[in-house]
Amino acid sequence: VLGGIGASESEALIGIAEALSPAFPVAGREVAPFVLVNPDLVDMGATGLGYAARNLRKNFVETFETCYCLRVTTWGLLLRQYPGKWTGFMQKEGAAAEEWEMVEVWDKRPGQDEIAELQKKMEAASGKKSGSSPLAGFKRFLKAYMRG
Repeated sequence: VLGGIGASESEALIGIAEALSPAFPVAGREVAPFVLVNPDLVDMGATGLGYAARNLRKNFVETFETCYCLRVTTWGLLLRQYPGKWTGFMQKEGAAAEEWEMVEVWDKRPGQDEIAELQKKMEAASGKKSGSSPLAGFKRFLKAYMRG
């Protein structure tokens, strides 16, 4: 288990992965499992936009399976609990703070384009721009989630 790995440590992380599994990173081969907690491996300031950064994403970052993700946004929440699908939630308009509605489901992690499109749809449906604090929305979601 490794936590808080950043883009600048990606080469060291690849070295650890290779030591755990000599076949790494050949696609389709079994590799030794390990857990990354809150990784930030794709940072354009550290990895850049060029060939090396694309190889890092293709041959390493994209080989991981996200087991749990909770991403708070101004429009709502993005949630994934393995083995479930990726889901987008928004607070119901005019409802109590504890009421959330699932508004989108994806088979794979949505990209920036899918998220931007969902935000546009939700802003159009509500007639206003998303501007509330992500932290406030997160607190409301957790409260409702803990209640079941």
